[in-house]
Amino acid sequence: MNISNRTTRGFLGIATVVALAIVSSCTQGKKGDRNNRGTFDVLEISTGSTPIYPYRIRKADSFGQPTNNVIEINTSEDLKSNVSGNNLVLPVGIFPLGPPQLPDGNPGNQFFKIRFSHDLDPLSILSLAPSAVTNSYLTTAVSMLAYDSNTESVTVLQGRAFVGGRTVYNNGSGSITLETVVEDDGAGGVQLVSGFPASVNAGFPRGFTNAVELVSDKTMVFVADTDDDLSTLESFPEAVADSTLMQLEITNAVLDSEGRILRREVSTATTVGADNKAPDVMGFASGSFDINPGNGANNVNPTIPIIIRFNKPVQPTDVGAFLDKNNLVPTGGGIKINVSIAARNFDVIYYADPLSVADFRNYQITPAYSLPGTHPTAQNQTRIDLTVNSTVIRDLSAVFLGTTVATFFTTGQGPGIVNAPIAPDAIYVGMVGSRPGVKIVDLNGFGQTTGGYAVDPTGVNPPVFDWRNTTRFQFNPNIGAPGLEPNLSKPTDFSASGLDAGSPGVFKLVQDSAGETLLLGAPYIGSVTDLHIGTSLDTVYNNEALNVNVSRVNLVDAQGALANGNSFSSVPHPNPPPLVFPPPNPGAAIFGQEPTAAFGGCVSNPINLLVPGNPDGP
Repeated sequence: MNISNRTTRGFLGIATVVALAIVSSCTQGKKGDRNNRGTFDVLEISTGSTPIYPYRIRKADSFGQPTNNVIEINTSEDLKSNVSGNNLVLPVGIFPLGPPQLPDGNPGNQFFKIRFSHDLDPLSILSLAPSAVTNSYLTTAVSMLAYDSNTESVTVLQGRAFVGGRTVYNNGSGSITLETVVEDDGAGGVQLVSGFPASVNAGFPRGFTNAVELVSDKTMVFVADTDDDLSTLESFPEAVADSTLMQLEITNAVLDSEGRILRREVSTATTVGADNKAPDVMGFASGSFDINPGNGANNVNPTIPIIIRFNKPVQPTDVGAFLDKNNLVPTGGGIKINVSIAARNFDVIYYADPLSVADFRNYQITPAYSLPGTHPTAQNQTRIDLTVNSTVIRDLSAVFLGTTVATFFTTGQGPGIVNAPIAPDAIYVGMVGSRPGVKIVDLNGFGQTTGGYAVDPTGVNPPVFDWRNTTRFQFNPNIGAPGLEPNLSKPTDFSASGLDAGSPGVFKLVQDSAGETLLLGAPYIGSVTDLHIGTSLDTVYNNEALNVNVSRVNLVDAQGALANGNSFSSVPHPNPPPLVFPPPNPGAAIFGQEPTAAFGGCVSNPINLLVPGNPDGP
């Protein structure tokens, strides 16, 4: 494609982009450039009179109650310090029904105004490719889509796009050029550049206050145009008539005039006329949900977050609690995560965050603790079922989801979960060399450690582990003992996951749930030069204050005196107890079950029927 002499302004702008892109790679742009200072962001999306973006909320007072002061949500702090159950994100602006009109009430085409903080590279938004005619001559950097809320069919929103008064001009003779067709009239208004057909610029919005902003080098304008004739006045598709939702996505493929990318991408949606359609998870109509991972995916890395995409913005607090390292027990929301490991089945609490304050359509779901992986020798993969509840999640107009959707995926091998015995029933060994870290030698042999099945006893291919022939836990004489709390029993599913497979025996290395014996290594530590054994967790976390079944009457120190936690000389039984999902103490991230105890009268005493004997036999 070529750029004609008529587009001197456009040509110089593009040449400048090339020159400045080269400079910016070394100097980060021209020092003191007033047009491109600060971060490169989308500042505004509007109908010309009604704001669509940034998202807005009422400012909360010192008591957390909403006031009448409406603010823009520009930072995560703006969101988190103001949003609550009684102070929701406000609905986005919509286009009015009826004959199309300009912001001043005069007849005129409906249009989107998208204003940026920097001067734009127009060719990062507008395409000169002949094939781009089907995409309103837009690149994929900005998506303007018409989405049917009933059928989920998606088409390109038809219109003519302008950047700084420039648009793509096809003169019909095979020449597609970037032309300046609207400009500042020098008196605070906008004027049409002569020499172009009325179909190209006659319907450009003008004649109202601040219309000159529409031809700024920082502004993109998208005007409704289905007949390729801007001289006829048009509206965008009505939500009332055909359930059309207009979805807008602005990606970091948009460049400023110095070649810089957007700091954060924007995703939102609006309508012509009131939007009364229920929100939904994308893909709800076909059953192929826009949930990743999901849709039956196999061998998924259990550490990756889950992404859920809705067809329009929804209330962040309905989806779930924001990620907070100081809050280990997030409150529930509209998502349910259920884990199935062999015969075990349990729910996992989670955090939910919008991808940014510029995108309330897409959410990242982060489990509060690691999802279990699947050992390579397991007969069945760990299954994660995920449900998005239609009775909890609402859009910005407080309309609930139309459809509850459910999907699942299975996990592959991931970082192992560790459950190891404590001293003095174990030796902690610092490893040096090419794989530095920590290993643990089991001196007990009768605990419910992780791993325990490194050698496949069945000898079949593919391997099937059956830990009846490897674990020593099954010979623990306390299994089934009356009056024991919690009760000890042998698992009935011998294709278990390895979370409580049991120790493989005395003087054996402890394994994590993935069969790895290096229990602590890179990237968490780089080398091991010294090891110290510290205070037990139940002392650190004051276990008797957290668990109603625990009292210092059954906890003793090295001299036999009562204590508020197990000492070095008073090991738990089993050593270790099994892991429990969901964790009995999520607030302190403790997954271990309480040690066993026998209760008689009003006093509980430790119990352990193990006596010295053959560690490799019953």
